[in-house]
Amino acid sequence: IRNIRSDPAVAVVVHDLLPPELRIPAGMAPFTSRGTYDPVSGDWMVGDLLPVDEATLLIPAIVATANPPACLVNRAAIVGNPDGDRANNQATAAIRTSPDTRCIDLTADFSAPFFSGFLVCDVIHYDTVVDVMNDGPDTALDVTVDLDQSPQLAPHLRFTGVQERNPNFDGATCVESRCVIARLGGGETIRLSVLSDDFRVTSPQTHTLTLTVSNADSDYAPDNNQVSR
Repeated sequence: IRNIRSDPAVAVVVHDLLPPELRIPAGMAPFTSRGTYDPVSGDWMVGDLLPVDEATLLIPAIVATANPPACLVNRAAIVGNPDGDRANNQATAAIRTSPDTRCIDLTADFSAPFFSGFLVCDVIHYDTVVDVMNDGPDTALDVTVDLDQSPQLAPHLRFTGVQERNPNFDGATCVESRCVIARLGGGETIRLSVLSDDFRVTSPQTHTLTLTVSNADSDYAPDNNQVSR
């Protein structure tokens, strides 16, 4: 970890808990150049970092299962510290069962307020944004994002394009309620615009929007590939 800005960072904490398939070998222990690390909680209490100051945590680890998954991913993330740029506050490292394995972790979520859950009587429309993220260490190619609604109330609910691009943006093809992102690098986010035509709600009712993200590679954390609001 390093402080790349001109102000000191106070009481810095990094969370780095090994996945259950990895363990620290007997007779070995983590080493920190500064602060203390608790391997049970995964919290590294770094302390204060002056401008351009840095610290190092070294965790020895071995594979502790006979049949490991295709990707074993360790994530370190800064927690509990306000930061002007949160995009670089985490990092991942992966052990792969094959050198050809891509380790990706796709997620998608609505990142702006919108009518959801319970709709009241009114003339409304959807105008919101969706963040698509790859928390894995490897680049994901041809990421598909689908947007569904239940019941079918909002006419012409669709993606209208890219609002914020990731650094390696190669393009995205959005047609109606499906968007295909050509390239999404590890740790990167792309923001998509969502819009619908006006519609009248004549009686209070529940309305749900669902996002599903996928691609051809094996996602090592598939439980977060779908979200409903």
